[in-house]
Amino acid sequence: MQKNVLAIVLFLVAASCAEPFKNDPTKGDQPFDGLTFKQIKGLVEKAQKDKETKIDGSDNKNNQIPQGTIVCYVTNDGRYGKLKVLEYGYNLAVKWVTYDKEGRVFSKGDRLVVKGTWQYDLDYGVEGDKGKSNVDFWWEQVDKTVRHLVFRNGAVLTAYREKK
Repeated sequence: MQKNVLAIVLFLVAASCAEPFKNDPTKGDQPFDGLTFKQIKGLVEKAQKDKETKIDGSDNKNNQIPQGTIVCYVTNDGRYGKLKVLEYGYNLAVKWVTYDKEGRVFSKGDRLVVKGTWQYDLDYGVEGDKGKSNVDFWWEQVDKTVRHLVFRNGAVLTAYREKK
């Protein structure tokens, strides 16, 4: 009997430690909030070396940006940042944080709707040429299934995968 109780207690302790931030509002939105400027910069610099020009966002098994995905980026103005896909579909809803060159918050927002076939500026979190700089990406819709985040004007984006 004691062994069974001990096994249950150990199971509950292990389960509660497996995802320490999941339901704890004091910890924020993890891993998004925990991803640092330095980490973002390192991930993007690695992606720059790979010379990728787009991220597959197709509505199929190749999708690299389903709901919940974090994307790290450097804008065409050289600012690093991160965004999180809140809703995925023909349109995306994202939250973002763009940092200045010293790692301080330059701009951020809790909800930007990224419409299919439109271009966006992540320095200012706006659609098209409404910002004060050039656009950073295009949410390309090739057809009803094939979609891409296409980098523009020297910006680079990379899907972040949390190490387990």
